[in-house]
Amino acid sequence: MLTGFVFNDLNADGVKDPGEPPFAGIQLVLGDGLCTFGGTSQTTLSASDGSYQFNLLAPNAGTYCISIDPLVEPNTSLLIPGGFTVPIGGEYEITLTEGEDLADLDFGWDFQFSGTDIPPNPVITDVVLSTTTPPSGGWVEVEVTIENQGAYPAENYELVLIPHYGWGPPNPAGYVVLPSLMPGVPHTEVFSPGVLYSTAGTYTLRVLVTDDWYALGDPDSTGTNGDYQDFTITVTEAMSCCEPFFDLELSLVVLPILPDINVLPLYLKTIGGAVPVLGCPPDDGQPAEYYAMLGDVKSNSCGLQGFEDRLYCMFSVTPDMPGSVAEFQLFMDDCEDPVYTQLYVSIPELKTQCTRDLGEAACKAAGGTWKRPATGGDYYCDCP
Repeated sequence: MLTGFVFNDLNADGVKDPGEPPFAGIQLVLGDGLCTFGGTSQTTLSASDGSYQFNLLAPNAGTYCISIDPLVEPNTSLLIPGGFTVPIGGEYEITLTEGEDLADLDFGWDFQFSGTDIPPNPVITDVVLSTTTPPSGGWVEVEVTIENQGAYPAENYELVLIPHYGWGPPNPAGYVVLPSLMPGVPHTEVFSPGVLYSTAGTYTLRVLVTDDWYALGDPDSTGTNGDYQDFTITVTEAMSCCEPFFDLELSLVVLPILPDINVLPLYLKTIGGAVPVLGCPPDDGQPAEYYAMLGDVKSNSCGLQGFEDRLYCMFSVTPDMPGSVAEFQLFMDDCEDPVYTQLYVSIPELKTQCTRDLGEAACKAAGGTWKRPATGGDYYCDCP
């Protein structure tokens, strides 16, 4: 069993003190699992004395979320305006052992700010950056979560991204007017593709919540109880177009020699992205032209052949190649040096071509089956 009270926290101290009145008829939700899942397994209404309870059937071990949403009826009519004093955000995330009961899971609400007058206070609670080390000409995607930790709704606040804080005019690279932020209700904004950094160097990216940006344009001002966070962005020199695989993992796969035409196929597999398809420079819109060397032998061709993560190269096999080791080098037109090198590549032995008159051992080595006719007679090699 899970029990508690919903009460009017007159002094906003987060404690149910004697004489603080109850809230009756408030809808509470019990969800299975973490609060972030947002699921519902039971609902109940608080009683006339503000008490509530949820009864759990065995087995009851696990994680649960008890929450009150002030923005749904009947709660909105009974609670708004106001804000939670306990728990933060209006939800408890609890984990029970088998047979365990919990009491005193109280919800305190400062109705109409009758207690301590806590003004709007939008706080940046989380910032996620796609990278802090973009190449020059690269983007940083920014995701910002804000929560109003005051008691009044936060109105007319702006979220501003200042990419070069401390360097001259604070020109924003991202700007959005936030909606009304209710107390204890998180709000997330995503800037995508985000902030563009054109020149290599070290910068401070300021994420700023303020209500006076247009009035002052001041990167140090949070206005009325706003907030900011700073992040160091290190912009590196962009990689040369002759380093197309700089952010990819590579593996070289060698296939068997095709005996009929004496051709060795192999492919370079990329992990973490597709084979780059544009040539050098990469913005000219022209297809990349690759060729390879296996020892002293130049490839007949190198191409994708329908797989975006595999670059196939075909080599005509010379008599000395089967069973030997050679260096593999991949080149791109307009690039002087190889764009990929593997020093030791083992070239497979040339597979014996299967024919009917092979002996038993040679037949099996060539992939055939050593058989005797059903009507009797000599054994022969049955080739696939």
